[in-house]
Order: sequence, then structure tokens, then C-alpha cells
Amino acid sequence: MRQLGGRINFIDNKITNLRSLNFTGNGTRNNYETRIRISDRKAIKELVTEFDALFHNEDYLEKELIEGEEGTVC
Repeated sequence: MRQLGGRINFIDNKITNLRSLNFTGNGTRNNYETRIRISDRKAIKELVTEFDALFHNEDYLEKELIEGEEGTVC
């Protein structure tokens, strides 16, 4: 069964990639993956604001799964 999971990359607040791609053999060769590249600064600013609101929300359960010991994303 194929699954779709989202990832987001912010690169110097100039480029944002919304993607499902994992950098694995299956992700790069076998799976149907999505990738959307955004370079519009206004759109990136809105995405960063949304990401920060979710990441710093204590009620957001997945935060504990992705936050490292010193508050960095793993």
C-alpha cells in the first residue's frame, strides 16, 4: 500500500519545498511522490508563520516526536 506523508523544507527563506519524498531508494525510484517548489516570498512567510504556530503549540502531539534534546528538529 502506498502512503502519502508531508514534509516541508525552508531554504534561507527564499525557497520552500512541500513534498512527500523521502530520500530513500523507494522514495526516489519506486514510489509516486509529490514535490512542490515555492519561491514567492509572501507565500513562504505565511508558511513559516504557520509552521512556527504548529511547532510551538504545546497541544500539538507530534512535537515531542520530532524535537531533539536542545529544541532542535531531528
